[in-house]
Amino acid sequence: MNHLYKKLVWVLILLIVMVGCSSETPATEEVVEEEITKEEVVEEIVEEVVEEAEEIIEEPEPKIVTPEFGGTLRIAMSPADTLDPIENRVSNVAQVLGMVFDPLFTIDKQLLPQAVLVDSYEFDITGKSLTITLKENVLFHNGGLLTTDDVAYTIDKIKDSKNSPFREIISPIKRYSILDQRVMTLYFDEGHAFILQDLNFPILSAAYEKSEDYNHMKPIGTGPYVVTDYQHMQQLDLISNATWHGGSVYIEKIIAIVMNETDSLENLFDQNIIDIMTPSKFNWLKYSDKEDQRIESYMSTYYDFLGFNFENKWLQDVDFRKAIAHSLDRESMIYNSFINHGVIVDAPIIPGSWFATESEIVYNYDEDYAKNLINPIVYKDVDGDGFYDQPDIIDDTLFETIELIMLVNEQAPHRVAIAPQVEASIENLGFSVTTEVVDPQTYYDRITNKNFDIVLGGWKLSSKPDYTSLFASDGSQNYFGYQSESMDQLLMTINSTYDQSLMTELIVGFEELMISEMPYVSLYFLEGAVMSRGNVYGELKPSTYQMLNEIERLYLDLEVE
Repeated sequence: MNHLYKKLVWVLILLIVMVGCSSETPATEEVVEEEITKEEVVEEIVEEVVEEAEEIIEEPEPKIVTPEFGGTLRIAMSPADTLDPIENRVSNVAQVLGMVFDPLFTIDKQLLPQAVLVDSYEFDITGKSLTITLKENVLFHNGGLLTTDDVAYTIDKIKDSKNSPFREIISPIKRYSILDQRVMTLYFDEGHAFILQDLNFPILSAAYEKSEDYNHMKPIGTGPYVVTDYQHMQQLDLISNATWHGGSVYIEKIIAIVMNETDSLENLFDQNIIDIMTPSKFNWLKYSDKEDQRIESYMSTYYDFLGFNFENKWLQDVDFRKAIAHSLDRESMIYNSFINHGVIVDAPIIPGSWFATESEIVYNYDEDYAKNLINPIVYKDVDGDGFYDQPDIIDDTLFETIELIMLVNEQAPHRVAIAPQVEASIENLGFSVTTEVVDPQTYYDRITNKNFDIVLGGWKLSSKPDYTSLFASDGSQNYFGYQSESMDQLLMTINSTYDQSLMTELIVGFEELMISEMPYVSLYFLEGAVMSRGNVYGELKPSTYQMLNEIERLYLDLEVE
């Protein structure tokens, strides 16, 4: 269709040119010949347009495929050292294991917890304990019945593990008591705001793991798919679980093809080796106009920002940081890199989430306003070269240009791509910037050692609004030296509140504090996507942490397969 529109535009342009020539130019022989040539071109294009239009009109209706059981879906995963979901730390292996195991709660599109293996739950009045009742008659793949012993075993195994990715999220659970096979109570030292979101870990079969038959490469869960075979560096085979508590599924078999070092998801998808592509960062520039494939987009938790070294006296100036925010054309960044598949934000609050605010953007692109925020008494261009200067450390009668170093991780190509635009925007304010694109190890080492001024970076945020590690004065990931008593108090209050309406109010306060104190210049959140071939039907509900969420909704065109 786009091709047809372009041809119609060319016809109009040529007609306009012909009319212009005939009304303003004497009809010499040369002009007449030119007119005839244009008329011939127009006639040819019109004929092609008519032919294409007729073909479009005759196009058949989209094929209607009725959901039915059967078929094999091909996906990809990295090599796995273990298929134990408690010990695995490979993200796309975890995506596959998410089809094998069920958690107590999962996270929906708004990042709210939804019960999976839990029938009901109740907090006590203080918020310091939670009683859960498991669903009845949930079976593991080997026929064993799910009980509270399995939940207790899983919690203990996570606590005993040194490397489990779930260890931190269950740390608020201080103890538990089992009331019967279906009912147990979890206890915390204090009210914990996000405990339901944190109960999003896979539940293991205690009986199987304690048995002589246990094999960490043949896991047994309660999920919609059962592991039947794993061939090292080749593939993992799954078959549908006929006794799944969530109901029936449509796709009978799933093959997870193991990628080698030279493979990429894009290459495997382009070569028709896999049917679904689940990249952590979707290539919108390459795939956004693919009409023969399906794209299921979602708001990811990937957040890009500018971070500042607060040991640099110039960057301690909040007005300077605000000036940088106003100097950045974030709309053009999103358009050029992601074809508008991103959302501008002033704070790391995930758009579309239950805790998202409805605030308008404060730091709009405004170069003149940005320059007016630079204090002319503090900042002076002594030598007239267009950049602000500072007194020499030894001789304060001499001046040197204020030089800022901006650090970028070379393995973040979209940030490398926008770095020149960010550099130019800050230099337009009168500050010299040198961008240094470095390897990941150097990047992390220099951030840890405060060997930078500005970082063009990003975080994969949690699905819950817990910002303690990033912005608390003693936060484990507060690499930039930001300290604020107001922020510390607010974060403590957020983490001890389990009332959702009060939590929403507190998040508004967090956003206001981020805007006023500006520890980061927030850029945007990225949209993610899952891409499938034309033979895959149904609708996933993907998220950053489970891109194959609700895979039971998918079905295949068995005629194409």
